[in-house]
Amino acid sequence: MRRVATFPDPHSLGRDELTSLLKELTSREQAVSDERRTLHAQIDALRREIVDRLRDEGNTVISGADFHDPGSVGVEFKPAIPRVMTERLVLRGWREVDLEAFADMGADADVMRFVGGVVDRAQAWRMMALFAGHWPLRGYGSWVVERRSDQAVLGRAGLWQPEAWPGLEVGWVFARSAWGYGFATEAAQAAVLWAWEHVDCGQLISLIAPENQRSIRVAQRLGMEPLREHDLRGVNVTIYALKRPQG
Repeated sequence: MRRVATFPDPHSLGRDELTSLLKELTSREQAVSDERRTLHAQIDALRREIVDRLRDEGNTVISGADFHDPGSVGVEFKPAIPRVMTERLVLRGWREVDLEAFADMGADADVMRFVGGVVDRAQAWRMMALFAGHWPLRGYGSWVVERRSDQAVLGRAGLWQPEAWPGLEVGWVFARSAWGYGFATEAAQAAVLWAWEHVDCGQLISLIAPENQRSIRVAQRLGMEPLREHDLRGVNVTIYALKRPQG
């Protein structure tokens, strides 16, 4: 039970005592305000964490933008981005806090060499929104790839087919610190298996520049084979293809 503070009767105090009491009241009021702000910040952080978890764990969509008003946040069950687990990775939905990792990736010329070049922070945010928005429009899309051991964001991988694209593509982009560990292959394999189970398609493709030897090796590990050359908005790429398994 919260204790109620008691104070002396002001009518029984002299001038100096009243001044001292006024200072004490001001100090206590400030302490209460600081405590309330801290509590509100903790509640907001916890509520956002719960919202993110609900978005990831179940087929849920969280409605209501005012996180300061619990009554404004509703839970509605609709198709959401599924969560896929591999031995070392989690493929999950997009969160606003992922911007830090993807802004860093977007600023790395080596990472972005074959995917349009470096982007600034604002462009990285718009790219995240693009990938997240692909899911409700197509029913599939790209995931954030997170390492299970420490929840570090390593990159993205998944399915991609915007309007006028030459086919349903499986793609991957990883931070340079995640290169060389087989993460791209592991994530892409999970995306391929998910596609065979959940998407009505006869084949998957990957559009890869001839100079991109790393991605070519990943495509080969997936069992993909070169299909044809393709002009992608003025850039020459090779389309690698993987047929749906029989039976």
